[in-house]
Amino acid sequence: MRRIGKGIGIFLALSTLGWFYFGHASTPAEPALKGAVRAEALESGGRTRSFLAYAPPNLPTRGGALVIVLHGTSMDGAQMRRWNGYAYDSLAEEHGFAVVYRDGVGGSWNDCRRAGARQAKQENVDDVAFLRDVIELMRRRHGVETTRVFLVGYSNGGQMAYRMLAEAPDAVAGAAVTAAGYPAPETSICPAQAAGRPVLLAHGVADRFAPYAGGEAWFFGARPGAVLAAPETAALFARANGLPEKAETHAIGDGVDEKVWRAEGRPPVVLTSLERGGHTIPQKAVRFPRILGPTIADFDMPRAAIDFFGLAKGLKLTR
Repeated sequence: MRRIGKGIGIFLALSTLGWFYFGHASTPAEPALKGAVRAEALESGGRTRSFLAYAPPNLPTRGGALVIVLHGTSMDGAQMRRWNGYAYDSLAEEHGFAVVYRDGVGGSWNDCRRAGARQAKQENVDDVAFLRDVIELMRRRHGVETTRVFLVGYSNGGQMAYRMLAEAPDAVAGAAVTAAGYPAPETSICPAQAAGRPVLLAHGVADRFAPYAGGEAWFFGARPGAVLAAPETAALFARANGLPEKAETHAIGDGVDEKVWRAEGRPPVVLTSLERGGHTIPQKAVRFPRILGPTIADFDMPRAAIDFFGLAKGLKLTR
């Protein structure tokens, strides 16, 4: 019995150490904001849906911008807020826009992919309507401009951003997506094209869950279907935006390359490729769990997204 007890103790100790090494994410300090981040709820599609919202004191009473942040699988808005190092709160306060972190049903979104074992897909949750309802609530309560709504999505949240771009482009002024390839046509319930909107993509070349080179995506046993390669995803949006086929290519950091599709008067598309990046959001504040691969600090996705949306300069992007 002593040997059995000792063996169990060793197993539990090793399991704890393994979780801490592979599954632990660093925890950043929450910033001291001038306003309050509020837990909100509304009725949408016959369900009570929840989200966090921050409207800083310097948000214009009319015509302000709104950034909606969409979490990955098995996350919620609070975790997505934390895993971005609270950067969107700080940027919202610095530049005077509102930010919302929505909660998916069962930690998931009903995105464009046909397959999926998660609750939102199994129950065919209307997440497009939920996003519209959040926008309308923020318009009534804070005067945000409905033509200045931008999406930020990571992994499954990036897939949900793609569904909005495909099915409700009138509600979206632009999107910034990390670690998500557009669903391959045979696995998608959405059109194999997207309406012309500015799109910023960031993708780790070493991503094992949403492969940079395309093919079968997976998440710890779940296989929701094949996705396009990151360059193919960017090219899809470039074609939708009427941009030249050839992109400009720049090295913007150590192992960080940028491809830019642009033309006068057309919505731009940018793909940032992170040579050593995993299934993580590149930024300096948080190291994602090691099991998801390396977190790259040489590129700051939250700030890049806000710059791309034109919110740091108070500008609107070409629609």
